[in-house]
Amino acid sequence: MKKNSIAIVCFGITAFSAVPAWSQVLGYGEITGSYTEGDRGDNEPTDDFSTIGIAGAVAYAINPQMRLAFDIALNANNGGEDIFDGQEVGNDGEIAVHFLYDLSAGATIGAYLSGGIAQSERDEPLEEYPFASFGIEGSMAFNEQWSGYAQLAAVDQSDDDLGSGGYKEGYALRLGGTYQFNESTSFYADVQYGEAKDYEDADEDGEFARLALGGETLINATDWAVTYEISRESYVPDEGADSNDTQVVTATLGARYYFGGARPSDLRDAGVIGTPDIVSRASLFTSAAD
Repeated sequence: MKKNSIAIVCFGITAFSAVPAWSQVLGYGEITGSYTEGDRGDNEPTDDFSTIGIAGAVAYAINPQMRLAFDIALNANNGGEDIFDGQEVGNDGEIAVHFLYDLSAGATIGAYLSGGIAQSERDEPLEEYPFASFGIEGSMAFNEQWSGYAQLAAVDQSDDDLGSGGYKEGYALRLGGTYQFNESTSFYADVQYGEAKDYEDADEDGEFARLALGGETLINATDWAVTYEISRESYVPDEGADSNDTQVVTATLGARYYFGGARPSDLRDAGVIGTPDIVSRASLFTSAAD
């Protein structure tokens, strides 16, 4: 993928109880199933599509204060022709690497680089929108139960030969928090907002928003957890003759396996918070706005 110059600044706050006494490598793998329903604006038919996703994250301790973290998400989408301009939606994915540093027992800062691609239309002519981002992030614990995080990112899409701009010369803001209900269950709220230049066409910039509520529950004393989330998203180009305001609701259920002796709070305490989902999703919904 070609890359234009990009800049991202990310800052985050995620609650940790303490720096975990973890081994050199911790992580998880996950499989998810999602159902999305929505439309392309007023007087447009409602449609739906399904998604099977795989995701994972690994944190590697360089020393007691410094870590490298890697995360990946790949999604196979199916359906949604009435949302995606009469064509079936394709697949999307993103991979990221993070450098994390503990400021104290309850605060972590870091920097990350990510890249990915979304097939906004699967059939000919194939529409694939690449994107990349770079920035800084961080996290902090308020107490043993409450966490908060934030990211501010600049994103760029580098292929000028596509019909629309995609996530071109844009940014994404992410805010969220986690509540540890008991030893096995935690809940979170996640809010994201972004903008991009020439999202649909020249001089038709994009505005994106996502609100998600979810959580996870460990299964007895095993390394397995059930994850669940419901989100509402909007992908809105500037008003134009052919603009469509895409609005969707997505329900997701997943199974996650932790390895290296990890528990959900360990990775959260280590500052492993992933990247803003809105970047890949806005790229995926580009043709829906065209």
